[in-house]
Amino acid sequence: MLDLDMPVMDGFQVCMHIRSQIWGAKLPIIAFTGKDLLSLQKNCTLAGFDNFLSEPASQQELATSIVSTYQ
Repeated sequence: MLDLDMPVMDGFQVCMHIRSQIWGAKLPIIAFTGKDLLSLQKNCTLAGFDNFLSEPASQQELATSIVSTYQ
């Protein structure tokens, strides 16, 4: 799970870096953000995220997102 708003590298950059590594090609990665997710979904998909989750997220939303990402 990566926050999209991090100080040095944003979540898109981190995701693309992970995806460029042999060990990270199939690692499940979920984007987590407080921004308008609908406008970011295309960028998340292009960066290699498997799933998206908006803040604030309930425990049920978090669990559902994790389960659906691993299936």
